[in-house]
Amino acid sequence: MSSDNVTVPLGISDIRVLKTEMNAHGELIVTVESTELGTNCRRCGRWISKLHGQDDWVVVRHLPVFG
Repeated sequence: MSSDNVTVPLGISDIRVLKTEMNAHGELIVTVESTELGTNCRRCGRWISKLHGQDDWVVVRHLPVFG
C-alpha cells in the first residue's frame, strides 16, 4: 500500500472522509463515516441517536472518480 495522500471530492452530503488509500491493485479505497445525528435502525425501525449494535462494513464498488 502506498502512503501517498489522495484527496477525493465525493460530493456526498453528511459524510466525513476518514482515510484514503491505494491498495496493491491500484484501486482507490475511501473510508467514510456519517455525520448525521441519528437514523432509523434498519432492524427495528426506531429512531436512534446512539449506537445500539454493529453491522458489517458496507463496501460500494466501481464508483467513477477522477472524471
